[in-house]
Formats: sequence, C-alpha cells, structure tokens
Amino acid sequence: MNRKTESIGRQGEYLVAAFLSKYTPTVNVVPHGAEEDIVFKLNDRYYGCQVKTKSKKEKVRNGWRFDLRRSGNTYDRYYRQSIDIFALVCLPKNKIYFLDAKYQKSLITLSDFQLDNLDEDLCFQATLQELSQV
Repeated sequence: MNRKTESIGRQGEYLVAAFLSKYTPTVNVVPHGAEEDIVFKLNDRYYGCQVKTKSKKEKVRNGWRFDLRRSGNTYDRYYRQSIDIFALVCLPKNKIYFLDAKYQKSLITLSDFQLDNLDEDLCFQATLQELSQV
C-alpha cells in the first residue's frame, strides 16, 4: 500500500473510531497488517471492524464503489472469522455506512442519494441488530 492510500485509509479508520466512541469508551485502532482495523467492545462483546475508505468516485461508475476484499497483494483476499462489521467511509461526504461482514458479495456501490440521506446512527444500530440475530 502506498503512502497516499495508507493515509486515506487511516483517515477513515480514525473517523470510524470517533463515531464508535459515542457508544463505547473501548475503541482500539489496530496496527497495520491485522485483519481488523478497529476492535471495540459494546455490551460485553468484542467486535472486529474492517474499514474501507473512498476519497473519490471512480470515473466510470455512478456511485461510490467499495471492494470488500483484502488488498490485491494478499494471497487470500477474503476475510474469515475475525471481522464482524464493515465500515464504508466516504471521505468527501464525511459519511460512514455500516454493513454486516456476512454480506455475500465482494463489491457494493452506494449512490450519492443513499449517502446524502444516511442516518449513521440508525445504520449502525441496524447492523448490530443483524449481528445479534445470529
């Protein structure tokens, strides 16, 4: 990962950590190289969170496209058991979309409309609700 990409990723991680700190004082940004970017404790349970950050739209796409796999230089690009939640960060809109890590596809595209009308707190609560039904 080059320096600029890593910097963009870190911005997203710290934005998510700040959001999560509204719900719990136990939020840890994990050093580079681990599967989780953030580990947090909520209601006596630990969650692993993988943050995916976008700083600009792709020119050929109509929306914000997030690749939910690991980086291309990793042999096994799929996350296994350590990730519970994806946090999809759109830096220009300063928005975080939460998604259950059991989402079946490897890509997701969010429209400007979805992000502009996103209530992050409701999205986070709905994702936690999905996880509690397992």
